[in-house]
Amino acid sequence: MLPIAEEHYGFALSSVQQVISSPRVTHLPAAEPALLGLINVRGEIVPLFDLAVLTDVGERGASAFAILVETSHGLAALGVAAMPESVELDEASGSEGFGEEARVFPVDGHMVTLLEVENLLVRGRAGLPRAS
Repeated sequence: MLPIAEEHYGFALSSVQQVISSPRVTHLPAAEPALLGLINVRGEIVPLFDLAVLTDVGERGASAFAILVETSHGLAALGVAAMPESVELDEASGSEGFGEEARVFPVDGHMVTLLEVENLLVRGRAGLPRAS
């Protein structure tokens, strides 16, 4: 579970590779707002995207943590301000989304929106090529 502003989000654990504390970011001066910069993960250069900007929920900011995810285009990282918390979602309690809409689950008094990493990054904002 990831709190961003007043909202709460989550990802399927199968898409998460690692959580990195205090990532060292190389900033790119002409990058679009969603791209915070690049990080080095075991010798591989990985783009770091601001999750608050991608979800249109918060302001662009420094990321205390990077969530390393595997995508169809390789590794990517999602920057968040708070340490992600692992929670179990009850499939029966989730609301069904329509099309590309995400499902919503009640967790500890909050409504958590389960995001699909591919949909989030391939929306066109992240600069990754669209799947054909």
